[in-house]
Amino acid sequence: MKKAMAVLCAMLMLLVCFGCAGGPSAPSQGGEQTQYQLRVDSAKREYKLGEAFSDQIMVSLLGLEDGTVVSQRILSADEYEIDSSAFDSSMEGDYTIRVTQKGTQVFTTFTVSVRAVAVERLELQGQQLRFALGEAFTTGALTVTVHFEDGTSLVLGQEDYTVDSSAYNAQTAGAYEIAVTPENYAVTQRYTVYVREDDMPDYGTQISILAIGNSFSQDAMRYLYQIYQGYGYTEIELANLMMSGCSLAQHCDNLKNNTAAYEFEHNSNGTWQTDAERRSMAYGIDYREWDIIVIQQVSGYAGDAASYGEDFQTLLRYVSDRVADKGTRIYWHMTWAYQADSTHGDFAKYDNDQMTMYNAITDTVRSVVLPESDIDGVIPSATAVQNMRTGSLGDTLTRDGFHMNLVYGRYLVGLTWACALTGEDPAQAVAAGGVTPEQLAEIKESVRYAIADPYRVTSIA
Repeated sequence: MKKAMAVLCAMLMLLVCFGCAGGPSAPSQGGEQTQYQLRVDSAKREYKLGEAFSDQIMVSLLGLEDGTVVSQRILSADEYEIDSSAFDSSMEGDYTIRVTQKGTQVFTTFTVSVRAVAVERLELQGQQLRFALGEAFTTGALTVTVHFEDGTSLVLGQEDYTVDSSAYNAQTAGAYEIAVTPENYAVTQRYTVYVREDDMPDYGTQISILAIGNSFSQDAMRYLYQIYQGYGYTEIELANLMMSGCSLAQHCDNLKNNTAAYEFEHNSNGTWQTDAERRSMAYGIDYREWDIIVIQQVSGYAGDAASYGEDFQTLLRYVSDRVADKGTRIYWHMTWAYQADSTHGDFAKYDNDQMTMYNAITDTVRSVVLPESDIDGVIPSATAVQNMRTGSLGDTLTRDGFHMNLVYGRYLVGLTWACALTGEDPAQAVAAGGVTPEQLAEIKESVRYAIADPYRVTSIA
């Protein structure tokens, strides 16, 4: 009996020792007991103010005997739990995170830090910019990205920023400023939305478009017929009153004198044809009842606000009055900046700098063109081109430093026209003109971002 009691006591002692050291242990062949520890790898240790805690970690269970690791196993996510209750991303400081193996007392801790980093800029993408009269304000597909001076960035959740739309008035047509402010950063980004008295019409499967332009509208319209065919349009009529290098001032001289100065290029069957004789602006406008008429400034002066003046007003009033009873919508073509190595003589107006030219163009459109009530919309070709330049093709979108590449450059601008003029979805576009699948994918992204954010460059890289 005494011997049996002694054996029982020995067994109880072993059971007690198995639970020692805060976790499971077991006797080794040499009589040593295995102690268990957790090790955390791949944990994010540095956070910026406002950044959410990341539970993407790797947890290993280590078996040790006499301080030496004798076994190791990576735990699955359902075998451990993370206690991050002490973490507060709204305040700078160091915070302790605890990781425990479920069903045991084995745990470990690690420290993370929340630090303030200077904000370089706030980037807004995808916001809705155009509203019909009476339409309630919405941010649309807005994404807010904070870019920091250390080169990193952070996409904010909707709960991490506020939108001040108090200036918005759905009952009155006009331009309204919207302010976006992150919760944890002393920076505000503003953008402008526009309330129009009517929304974009539904053209069904029929569309007619006239451009009063030059070689830049010629580039833009080259594949427009095929692009619309790809969207299911069955009756398409396109025309371009083309005068090479024609500026607003020259257009005004032509219309005042009723000069037959234009090559009248038209396309109603998929093939562009040019009349044998030159035509006047009145001829082109009266050729038929157009759904849309597009006007533009010559490329070299597109970013020169002073060059618009009375010429812009005169041309716009003339076109508007001539189609007043026809339901025609008038759009502005925002042409693109030159290639960085362009030798075009007007590039010097912008210090031969592409981004200087791009910013001048977008600033001019916003300050001079958009306030005009007769302008129904802007085709953001400049931004689509600039977006595309951030992709794999780089700054190779022109054939001579300013005119579009004959294939992917022209298709890019054509798709921008289709999406801006009739609301087509760039994701559904069908290739034309020899555009490759790889090029088409980048073109779709470039156009999508340009339509969503017409006056800011978005990288597609």
